[in-house]
Amino acid sequence: MNQPIDTSSTVQKQLGRLFDDISATLPSRCAHIECKNPRKEIIEMALVPGNEDSAEFGAIFLDGDLYAAFFGRGKLSTTYECPWEFNLRRSDGLEKQLAVIERMCLAVIAGRCEHRLGRLSIRGTINVSEQEVYQVTDLPLFPPRRQRQLIQYAPYYPGAESHSRSFPKLSL
Repeated sequence: MNQPIDTSSTVQKQLGRLFDDISATLPSRCAHIECKNPRKEIIEMALVPGNEDSAEFGAIFLDGDLYAAFFGRGKLSTTYECPWEFNLRRSDGLEKQLAVIERMCLAVIAGRCEHRLGRLSIRGTINVSEQEVYQVTDLPLFPPRRQRQLIQYAPYYPGAESHSRSFPKLSL
């Protein structure tokens, strides 16, 4: 009798635990975790809010390794490649990458993120704190029709801004 083989990597398991831990601190039905496998070598894991005005936050794995983090809603999304757009070095390792993902995720939950639509680009900003801001500019395949617009995402639930500052440090 053949046993199913667990193809998820250690990195995916650690990030899955991180998302599970964050999700457990949220009010019920506030958000859920989705895992997609659009192609054989790519897996996307995301925290999807129930509030339609809030942004999803997730990670992309390529061949079992952490490739990037993303946030947005629907077709409007920006991607932060790991490790350079996390403001880390390649030698910093998985623990520091997961710590950045945790802080970014908590900021998105609190609604401290936005997209600025330009003529040919989308700039995504996640404000973790005054000292820690993550910005990336993506050139979408099909530029948005609306030009020069700011999309400010809402918190996942009322009071998320103050609650996110009191999230316990999650153990990986």
